[in-house]
Amino acid sequence: MPSLAGICEVHHNPIERAFVVGLRETALEAAINRYKFHNMRDALPTLIELLNARLPHLPDDTIVVSVPTVASHIRSRGYDHASLLARQLAYSRSLPYRQPLQRVTTTTQHIVDKRTRLAQAQVAFALKPNVLLRGKTVLLVDDVITTGATVTAVAELLQSAGARVWVAALAYQPIA
Repeated sequence: MPSLAGICEVHHNPIERAFVVGLRETALEAAINRYKFHNMRDALPTLIELLNARLPHLPDDTIVVSVPTVASHIRSRGYDHASLLARQLAYSRSLPYRQPLQRVTTTTQHIVDKRTRLAQAQVAFALKPNVLLRGKTVLLVDDVITTGATVTAVAELLQSAGARVWVAALAYQPIA
């Protein structure tokens, strides 16, 4: 049942606000793929420019955080694409970047269905010890949102540490 503000009051959602540049298609898809899969970091300034154009002014207490990447992907790519994206966004906004999260599983989601994604995301991440974010706004950055399972699971952890969670992503890609 929606409230007057348009927020569902029946279902809990740990994400307060979310911003996505666009659908993962055409030029945006090509830029993301070039950056993420072909080690072409020359696409990063354009991707940061697109994110900055989509984001509003952020609260002064904002901390930028990235969704932790599977270690095998970091090794195969030679870099952590999500962390680099978040760090550059933080730098462009003169905001601090922190990583209060850790990846605790090696599962990947690009080849599984929605139900499996939801189950995997619930156990894939953990807060690092002694993380307190009370009163802070966390801007959680990811490259692509498909079902929302990952950002929701991570947002729940960040919220449990006291943060207000906003999400920023380059693209939305619905499951076919």
